[in-house]
Formats: sequence, C-alpha cells, structure tokens
Amino acid sequence: MRSNKGFTLIEIIVAVALVAILSAAIAPSVLNNIAQGRVARAQSDVQAVAQGIMKFKSEVGVFPRLVFATSPDSTGAAFDYLGSGGANANFPTRETDAKWAAGDVFTAEVNTTGSIEDITSHLIFGVSRAASADSLYPRVPAGKEDDPTAVGFRSGVISSDPLDPWGNSYMVNVAPLGRPGQPVWVISAGPNGLLQTTVSDSGYFAADNLEGDDIGFRIQ
Repeated sequence: MRSNKGFTLIEIIVAVALVAILSAAIAPSVLNNIAQGRVARAQSDVQAVAQGIMKFKSEVGVFPRLVFATSPDSTGAAFDYLGSGGANANFPTRETDAKWAAGDVFTAEVNTTGSIEDITSHLIFGVSRAASADSLYPRVPAGKEDDPTAVGFRSGVISSDPLDPWGNSYMVNVAPLGRPGQPVWVISAGPNGLLQTTVSDSGYFAADNLEGDDIGFRIQ
C-alpha cells in the first residue's frame, strides 16, 4: 500500500515559483486598474462639484462666493477659493508658478488674498462661514419648495464633500465666477498631489488648460 508522504521540497519550490510568476504578470494590470479607477473617480467628483455650483447659481441667483447674499458678485466682501474636506481638509502642495491657496485650515477672513471657505458650508448647508450665523443665502419661501420658479436655497446641491482619491482637497478658484473670459476650475492635484495648473494668488487669471497631471472640470 502506497504511503502518503505529502509534497517534496522540489514540488514546493516549483509551486512557489509558479505563484510568483503569475503574481508578477497580474500585478501591473491590477495596479493600472486601481490607478485608472482613482482618476475616473476624481473626474466624476470635479464634475459633480461644478454642476453643484451652477445649480446653486440657478436656484439662489448668486454664485457661492459671497459673504452676504445681498451683495453683488463683484463685492470685495468675498473669498477667493472653495476647498473640499471640511474638518478633514488637506490642501495639496503647489508649484511655484501655480499660486493656488495652500494651508492647513479654512480662513474666515474676506477680501484678502488666498482666502478659502469650505464646499460643505456653501453647497450643502448654504451658509457662509465668514458671515454671522443668521446670514444665510436666501431660502425658498415656506410652501414653495416644489415650485421650480421659486428662487432660493432648497437643500444641498451636492451630496458629499470628499477629498480626492489621493487624500487632498478639491479646489475651486471661485473669485472670477460670472466674469467673462476668466477660467474657473474645480480641480484635483492628481496622483502627484502637486497643483500645476497656473492661477494667481487671488484666484484670477487661471490657465485655459490643465497642466501636469491635474484633473479638473472647467466651469466657465
């Protein structure tokens, strides 16, 4: 009767070698699919934020960059950038010539170069962080929530305010919104975490096209 001896050392070595060869062949494809998935998610996110901003303008009558909703968009009492992530914000780094705002906190200051407010406050809650607690964007009058002609903030125009797939905040140079000829981008710094698309300190005069591996959606 044949005894059950198990695997020999040579058989184990051959099996391990085969597994290693298969892993080496499959790994690049898996990693590439993961990388493509992250890029696709970032592209979807920036488009969602851009659509949210335009929906906000359609509903409320102003762009989400005012401290007081009664002021025109040209007021000096406004901020330069919106950033995502809220309390978990992680601003991407930037190239020297790409002067996007950078820091580790949102600023409540207005009319200052590089001032930033968070996407959650404006596009989900409809309130400026820099304003007093009761200085909200105009609300749709009670009882007219289902009236498509009623102008005012109804509810969140986006469903979430995430960081990008590489853990950095999405940024929007909102200062030029409504000003013809001024590019406005919802942008991710991409896989390298470095904002490379040129913009001025105040958010104006952004590049017409994306640069480096930045991922973005142009609003205007």
